[in-house]
Amino acid sequence: IYYDVMTFQWHLGDVSGVELHEHISNDVISIFQSKMRALPELLQSTLALVAYTNHTFDLELCYDLVKSNYGGEFNRNLLEQQIELAIDEGLLMRDVSTIGRGSNLYSATFKWAHDRVREAACELVPSGEKRDAFLLELAHSLMRRGEVHKIEWALFTAARHMNSIPRSLTDDIEVTSLNLSVGKLAASKGAFADALVFFNEALRRFDDGTIWREDYYLALELMNCAMESEQAVGNHESALAKASEITTHAKTLRDKKRAHLVSIDSNFEGNHMDYTIWIDKTAVILALYGIDIPTKPTVRQVQVEVMKFNMALRGRTTLCFNKFPVASDEDVITQISVGVATLRRAVVATRNYLVAILSYRLLRIALAKKIITEDLTAVVFGLTFIFRKLQKY
Repeated sequence: IYYDVMTFQWHLGDVSGVELHEHISNDVISIFQSKMRALPELLQSTLALVAYTNHTFDLELCYDLVKSNYGGEFNRNLLEQQIELAIDEGLLMRDVSTIGRGSNLYSATFKWAHDRVREAACELVPSGEKRDAFLLELAHSLMRRGEVHKIEWALFTAARHMNSIPRSLTDDIEVTSLNLSVGKLAASKGAFADALVFFNEALRRFDDGTIWREDYYLALELMNCAMESEQAVGNHESALAKASEITTHAKTLRDKKRAHLVSIDSNFEGNHMDYTIWIDKTAVILALYGIDIPTKPTVRQVQVEVMKFNMALRGRTTLCFNKFPVASDEDVITQISVGVATLRRAVVATRNYLVAILSYRLLRIALAKKIITEDLTAVVFGLTFIFRKLQKY
């Protein structure tokens, strides 16, 4: 049995590779650890720092991290020499995609020669309190770099390190804010499952609900984001549970808006589109925004709503909406958006009478306020849905 340092592979005779895999892996890490411990202290510190960041890195990152976390004396030229030494020792490689950018190391990107080398560099930091303190300082450095230079991976890495450190060593509000930030970044890219990991990590720090007392607006934003991510991945029961907590603690109706929107959708999906259950719960929400609707509308009620709409037009055509400005009043925007959320579900459930009543009611609100919102396009669509059903093309 022998190890080929060029291919990073063990060559075995008749012995099963599966049987020796774990032993060999640990042995390889030990070999590289021994090699690294013979290197200068500055290089050891540099390798340990970048091992806990990204698989690829540049010299500027090394300099920033060493400057913030290394206690000894050094300068850029010395650090450059140390990186050259690591390359000569076969620990690091220069990224082939940056080789043509010139001889200056600061224009290059580096990567680990092998994953086992990176693992060995991580083990240079003793586990326990020393590693926790090391990761805490590193996380703060990455946070500063990520915020100043808008480097997203640095913020994600900082959050993971913060989450791995014992709670007693960190500030709950700081870690919660960081998890919220990176969770929102993940959600903005459609990675809602990954976002939930960070949101839930933040929520676990306040299982007793104290976050609402310590930082109301942080708690509100965190719960809203977690709730919306739960809904996005189809966890409607969890989304409704978070919506319930928000409506319990939120101070104003405006603060409850996102929870009410999620409740309208998740009640519909979570109850497998059971219209009776959904409309009863939704009617209660709509009433909070001044939209009273019958849960079992009739033809007569639809006719009355159409008559009220025509009276509101005062002889004008619907083209009068073109002259109205876009709404800036947040309360009116919220009122219409909640109504439209209900309207969309009513269309899916093919509840024609409810669609008609809601459509004319929302248009009447817009007429009374002399405004338009982007949600009014859905209202117009709701009316066309009715007209198509009645074959009024």
